[in-house]
Amino acid sequence: MIHASGYADDEYSRQAIFQEGVCDPKHYLRIVCCGSDSYITHSAHLHRPRGRLDWQLILMAEGRGDYLLDGKMFRAKKGDWILLPPGILNDYTYRQANQPEVFWIHFTGHGVEEVLRSAGLWGRSHFYSGMHPEFSVILNGIIRELQMKRPYYPLRGMADFLGLTALLARRAAEAQTGNCEAGGHDFIKVMARMQTLYNTDTSVCEYAREFGLSTNRFIHNFRQYTGVSPRRYITGIRMDKARYLLLNTTLPAGEIARVTGYENVFYFSRIFKKYSGQAPLAFRQSFGHSLAP
Repeated sequence: MIHASGYADDEYSRQAIFQEGVCDPKHYLRIVCCGSDSYITHSAHLHRPRGRLDWQLILMAEGRGDYLLDGKMFRAKKGDWILLPPGILNDYTYRQANQPEVFWIHFTGHGVEEVLRSAGLWGRSHFYSGMHPEFSVILNGIIRELQMKRPYYPLRGMADFLGLTALLARRAAEAQTGNCEAGGHDFIKVMARMQTLYNTDTSVCEYAREFGLSTNRFIHNFRQYTGVSPRRYITGIRMDKARYLLLNTTLPAGEIARVTGYENVFYFSRIFKKYSGQAPLAFRQSFGHSLAP
């Protein structure tokens, strides 16, 4: 089994998290723990007769898993989500032959009902959204926040979880109309290429040509699948990389501009401020860093 996880163990005892979960009505929304598991070498069965004190949301990222829900066995496939409320029987099995890969997140707080109701997920034990690259990006981001425990990580975890539920709700609604799967596999591939080529001069026209579509049709379909235009998606990748370099290196702004695909540092600074609310230098200084001399 391949396992990765993060825990809010400075907020709650590790024993409570592992044994029975956490009920925290003091906060609006708190992430208790988050992780991923790949059952590629052996099977696993989990049985909690009384469930947990917190909520659990599970994404079947690959393969299949068997869950006992509402007294009936449900076989989850790739793109299915399972929602387990506090205090109910937890009984599910992952068989190695099915090569299951799952993400899971436990959460609590007095605002859970409001969040789930606003996303149309309240009262549902399972739903289908299909897969989207952002699901793993958000969930892995929450895992990292819980592992690193940087300042205000509970707030960042809450914000990421709200973004996850919003994306999940949108994709589940689109799945019901059949809109989210068309061309999905190919779009995942082209988005992966954008993640690799984000700092090059590769144009949207070139991506469209590789995709076998006119530029206008490619932009329309890409926006329908991701919710943003191809150019905005690429710019988002560049800004994420720039923020990382500003906070984790001493590279000057001009070098970061070049590394992220901008020849003109002033244009880079203008775009960065538009996306981040601060100029690059101010953004770095706000986290206690200074530019290299």
